[in-house]
Amino acid sequence: MNLTKLFEIPLTQGKTVLVDEVDYHELSKHKWYFAAGYARRNIRLEDGSRKVIFMHREIMKTPDGLFTDHINGNTLDNRRCNLRIVTAGQNQRNARPRGGRSRYKGVTWHITPRHKTGEMNMKTINQLVQEAHQNAVSKGWWDEERSFGEIIALVHSEASEALEDHRNRKGVNEIWYENPAGHGWSTQTGEFQKPCGIPSELADIVIRVFDACGRYGIDLEQAIIEKMAYNATRPTRHGGKAL
Repeated sequence: MNLTKLFEIPLTQGKTVLVDEVDYHELSKHKWYFAAGYARRNIRLEDGSRKVIFMHREIMKTPDGLFTDHINGNTLDNRRCNLRIVTAGQNQRNARPRGGRSRYKGVTWHITPRHKTGEMNMKTINQLVQEAHQNAVSKGWWDEERSFGEIIALVHSEASEALEDHRNRKGVNEIWYENPAGHGWSTQTGEFQKPCGIPSELADIVIRVFDACGRYGIDLEQAIIEKMAYNATRPTRHGGKAL
């Protein structure tokens, strides 16, 4: 019988992450925390700003612009046999459905990926949280610490822009681009154009929320599952907010 010794590194929130022996001794020198499904730590740069280090990316030395995929879907299994460097498209195709059972008797919610154009699978909510936060960190939006109040103010600002489009009589499904000749992708420059309109502003709200949840370690997926399960038990129009 072949027995393989397992190496675990403790995280916050009572979590542990599995790693290979070859990585354990170096990784265990640092204090890691658990947030939005992943093991991470913070470092201070010479200019005083902070950078988030994700354990799975550090192990694989993942280049900027690429992703580190967990093959078995367990984001706390950081053994090298479970990690691979992939493109954004490959990372999306490997996204897995994740269900949730509510603590409310008789109510179960299941978040299922839906196919889009036969090519891209919808990621789980917490995967999107992680990606939105990683992108914000890589673009320098967390180089200086923000308060939670500032994040809420930014969400409110995006909602105000959607309301402004509505006041300007833009259709709720109307989308346009900064480059009128493009539809999201410019064949001339090879770059994406900025989408505008109410759908885009609503997307910005969601992305802001995702980024905040990634920063503060909020399990948004579980929170949504529980909230939707609770709402399913409420009487008709109970607790609704009136305009």
